[in-house]
Amino acid sequence: MDAGEQVTPTLRLVRPLGRGAGGEVWVAEHGTLGKLVALKILAMSGSARTTRLGRFKREAASATLLGSPYVATLLDHGVTTAGAPFIVNELLEGETLRARLDRGGRLPPAEVARLVGQAARGLAHAHKLGIVHRDVRPETLFLVEKSGDASLKILGFGVEARELQDDAPRPSARGESPRAPLYMSPEYFLGARDIDLRADLWSLAVVAYEALTGEVPFDGSSMGALALALHCGTFVPPGRRLDTLPPALDAWMARALSHDPEARFSSAPDMALALTEALTMQAPPTPQAKPATIPPRPSYAERFATRTWAVATIATTLLTVGSLTVLALHPEIALGSRGAPRMVAQPIAIMLSPQEEDAPTSPSSVTTSAHTTSAHTTSAHAAGAYATGANTTAAKASASTKSRSRRGQAAPTPLASTATPAAAPQRRGGSGGARPTPSPRPR
Repeated sequence: MDAGEQVTPTLRLVRPLGRGAGGEVWVAEHGTLGKLVALKILAMSGSARTTRLGRFKREAASATLLGSPYVATLLDHGVTTAGAPFIVNELLEGETLRARLDRGGRLPPAEVARLVGQAARGLAHAHKLGIVHRDVRPETLFLVEKSGDASLKILGFGVEARELQDDAPRPSARGESPRAPLYMSPEYFLGARDIDLRADLWSLAVVAYEALTGEVPFDGSSMGALALALHCGTFVPPGRRLDTLPPALDAWMARALSHDPEARFSSAPDMALALTEALTMQAPPTPQAKPATIPPRPSYAERFATRTWAVATIATTLLTVGSLTVLALHPEIALGSRGAPRMVAQPIAIMLSPQEEDAPTSPSSVTTSAHTTSAHTTSAHAAGAYATGANTTAAKASASTKSRSRRGQAAPTPLASTATPAAAPQRRGGSGGARPTPSPRPR
């Protein structure tokens, strides 16, 4: 085909854009639309050409329903006068992701996350309509420059490359193909017919891996070596290829490139969101020791107040400790403040007084002593909590009695005894004369 050729009644070739095993891409003039378009003429051959052509028409008709801003608009489709199927897309100004990677190498993580997010939104729109792209790779992702910022659009919807290329030789691992093996999922590489949207997600993950590291995760010197690598499912984590990438990216790649389709992400938006979180996750900052600072010297007034407070605190503490010590050694001091121990001990001390042991007692004194003893005893019972001092005094009295017994002396008779005196006492100052003097105690 040459420039100026009229391939259909409405399409005239202007200039070539590219050529590969899948066909040719031209800038063409669309007579009905009145503008320049991108025309892709597909190469199709083989015994089942009629069947494959019918499939192409159905998929191209479905692709015209895609109205996503991240998918190149499919304007027309059909068959040329020579019998070759074609599709017509909007003509975009920019370059493919392949051209960007070949020119500048790997991309910054933030840009990769943004581009993968746009591609995921375009794929999600197609997946809702039941359309699987099956050929996601850098060559089918187009970067449109708008105001210095690249916006991604997906090319190639409506082209089922596997069916169209059944009779074509399988391309090499580094070759150019509508279905390059380096970006194929394991189930697609092995020829499974029931692939679903997870095959597109696998291919998009390979694109992200290459954009971040500059390498593809699975490679081989031959198709057999590549098949073995895909079957084993082992690859070098991106964090080992580039230590500046966050560790969370390794876990994302392990899930997105899982050999088992059930272990992969279930939708394109979930996969893109997880990638953004993995690439923006930052390690917690290392705590740094604060520089030592010398506090300012306090003023004289502050120092005086501090010292005064300290002296007062120490004095209060010493006074409290001393008081508690004295009370612990002499509990009668605390009890005496209520007067109870003194009330209990006083009658007992009166009974044991040496001056009154041998003195004759009168009935009135006996009665008075009895009432006094009874009153004090009642007070002692009312203050049972203070019996400690009374018990101590009683013990001394018992010890004194035992001592007198050992020396042959009679124990003193308590004043409260009911014994009757031998003779009535004489009245003081009466005719009976002076009060008899008690005999001295033997020593």
